[in-house]
Parts: sequence; C-alpha cells; structure tokens
Amino acid sequence: MIDLSEKTIKRDSTVDLRDYQHLLDPIYFSEKYMASYLKKGLREFQKEILNCNDHQVVLRIGRRSGKTVVLSVKAVYEALANEDYRVVIITPGKNHYEIIYDTIMNKLILPSPELKACVTRNIKTPGKIWFTSGSTISFFTAGTKSGSGAVGIRGQGAEFIIIDEADYLSTTDMETILALRIEHPNISMWASSTPTGKRGFFYQWCTDKSRGWKEFYYPAPLANPNWNAEIEAFTKREYPGEAYKREILAEFGTEDAGVFNKELIDYACSRGDGFYMTPPYYNPYYGYYQSPTWQGGPRAIGVDWDKYGAPTNMVVV
Repeated sequence: MIDLSEKTIKRDSTVDLRDYQHLLDPIYFSEKYMASYLKKGLREFQKEILNCNDHQVVLRIGRRSGKTVVLSVKAVYEALANEDYRVVIITPGKNHYEIIYDTIMNKLILPSPELKACVTRNIKTPGKIWFTSGSTISFFTAGTKSGSGAVGIRGQGAEFIIIDEADYLSTTDMETILALRIEHPNISMWASSTPTGKRGFFYQWCTDKSRGWKEFYYPAPLANPNWNAEIEAFTKREYPGEAYKREILAEFGTEDAGVFNKELIDYACSRGDGFYMTPPYYNPYYGYYQSPTWQGGPRAIGVDWDKYGAPTNMVVV
C-alpha cells in the first residue's frame, strides 16, 4: 500500500521529502508504480503534460498518440496523492469511459501490487473506484447521442474533472459539465480531444487565450515515436482531405457535417468589416470579386446547396 502522508509532510519540516517523491512528482509516481504497463516509460510529450499544474488544461492531440494513458495516469495520481479527493471522468458515450476504466484498472492498477492494495472497492457499471486515501474516481457518460444534456452529471461534486473527447460533446453537455466548477475556485479541469471541425467550447479553449486554458498541441506524427513513412502513407490514403487534418494532425479544419467552410468564416471574422469596403476588391483568398456597393440599406443573403454534392452558392443583395 502507498503511504499517503501529505499532512505529515506539511507538519514535520524535518521529514525527507525524497521519501514522498511519489506524492510530489507524477512522473516518478508512474515510473515507480506503473512500470509493468509503461515498460518503455512515458513519452516526452506525456511527461510535459503531467508536469503541468495549471487548473485549466486542454489537450489537442492526434489519434493513437497516447492521450488516454496521460488522462489515466493523471487520474490515479491525483486520487492517491490527495486525501478525500474526487476525480470525475466524463465521456460522450459508454464505450469511451469503458476504455479509460479498463486502462486504469486492468493496465495500471491491477498489475501493480502497491496500487492494487490501495483500492478498497471498484465497480465497472456505473464506473467508480474507491481508494484507501478516501479518494474516488467516478465515470460518467454525457449521453450526447441521446440529447440528454449530461443530465446524469447534475449535482455531482469534484476536485478534478477530466473530459475525454470533449469536442464530441454537445453545447448542452458542456454547459452542464462546466457547472461543476461553480462549487469552489480550486477545481481543476482537463479536456482532451481530436478536433471535429466545429467551433464550440473546445475550439474556444484552444484558440482564445483570454479564457485562461493551457493548451498542449501534438499532431500524431510528432507524438507517436513509431510514426514512419508507411504509417504516413496509410493515414493519408485512409483519411482523405479534412479527415487527415482533424484526426491525424489535430487541426480544426472544416466540420464534415457543416454547410459552410469554417476556415473561410474564421478568415472573414479575423479581417473585420472594413476589409470588404477597401480596394482591391478582388480577394485572392476567396477567389472572387467583391463589389462594395452597399449604401446603408438592408442586406439579404441567399444560400443554396444540395445533398448530392453540388457546391454551395451564395448571393448577397
């Protein structure tokens, strides 16, 4: 069993802090107690993320790059480095939380005698793990596909909130989840996802630095040490166009389900209204002429597209 004596550390100034390094250093903690699964150790980008102490952290990382391991290690570390600490993990659907639950219980905890001895009880459905520290890790699904608005999360309490596949949650889901932070100001929240292309909460957290989120961005070729020319060729072939940008490079790109090209909208918003009223009227980015004939009257915009793939047509009068 791991000795959880954080209060003793604070009380006794003569204690050798090296005896409590597992409570102070998440990298040391994982390498000491999770070595059977992390045989090659943590990747450098994973270490960088785990060393972050910010309360608001957002991870924008390409597919199959090890972000689930980061979230799982972080959850176990926080539950055992703190007493009476509530870690809540939220995912869009049940299959997502089962993957993290399996990683935590079957890959990180059970193979380690020390970590296994710290678990007093665990159930997979609904997912929850109790520890000798008095801390818990609870798993919730937002039920995004059912449109429930993450109703099952209402009324829950937490000191640490982890949101997996955050960009796949609906706006209503996110609003419910964010309400959990109202309880007290020291609640930490980590959100991880590959982008979908929509311009929702996850996009704002990554791009609007005034919101106070610390972003870690790693495309798959940079995060995955096994990446090579063969994998690169395969992913470019199997993830054509925008899919490669989002799933592999973790760029926001354009949402497949959307009507408008989000990148062009972002560009227009960044230039401001005055851009359309000054020469030259030909816009090389969009590839058409602009005619600034507006004299202060009403403007109307008409849009036409069809589901069979004809390009979108827009007319402004």
